[in-house]
Amino acid sequence: MKRKGGAKLEEILSKNSAELIAHQRISDIYMWEDYLDRSKEILEDALKKFKNDDSLLATLSECHKKSEGIDKAIEYLQGINDLGSPQIAIRLSNMLQEKTELELAREVIHPVYLNFLKNRELSFHYATLLMDLGENESAIYLLNKLTIDYPESASYWGYLSNCAVNLEYYDLALTACKKAEELSESKQEWIIANIGNIYKNRGFYSEAIIYLQKSLELDSSSEYSHDRLSTTLKLKKEESDKIDESIKIGRRNILDFGKKDLHTT
Repeated sequence: MKRKGGAKLEEILSKNSAELIAHQRISDIYMWEDYLDRSKEILEDALKKFKNDDSLLATLSECHKKSEGIDKAIEYLQGINDLGSPQIAIRLSNMLQEKTELELAREVIHPVYLNFLKNRELSFHYATLLMDLGENESAIYLLNKLTIDYPESASYWGYLSNCAVNLEYYDLALTACKKAEELSESKQEWIIANIGNIYKNRGFYSEAIIYLQKSLELDSSSEYSHDRLSTTLKLKKEESDKIDESIKIGRRNILDFGKKDLHTT
């Protein structure tokens, strides 16, 4: 960061020192530019002014993660997790999930969820964690409730669809994913790709190809879409070969019908 840019940031912070958002935004900029010590200083000073604000604590944990590693960040968050904050619980759970410590992540989230049953971010995070744990029936309960309470969210419908696929509820999976497509105005690659994947799983290969190609138009680098499209094209070719063979067999059966009886008379 150029000296002039840093001076400007300090000037803005000085003029807006009573505003929480000023501390948040400027510490974020310093962190993005890898001025981690200054970012920490701003956050620690702000925490004195704003009485351990959860968003500041969560951002400070990211500073620890970036400067000292994920283990130190987890240790820092565990030290404040007794606050029972949804934001802190989600941040700590995310870090534990990064280390594939899913059961520990659940131990963090579950008691906080019970105290904040109507917190949508917490419910959604818990649902995705449960899916990672393979507990899809618990996850589908939370996701179904989220789509009822917040029907305008394409993400909730999309994840409900994914969970339904895991449980092999394909009608729900397709219906939910189509709803997600509608809400996102067909602009989110992962939702379009998921529709293609559902069609692939059910053997509707031509429809699957249409959606998977459409998803690649939105994101040509998507490994998921490339993989599913490649698999779908292969499956469609295999089915086409089988159809051709069935047609040949059918033609032969018709032409041969009655010939055996004629030869025996």
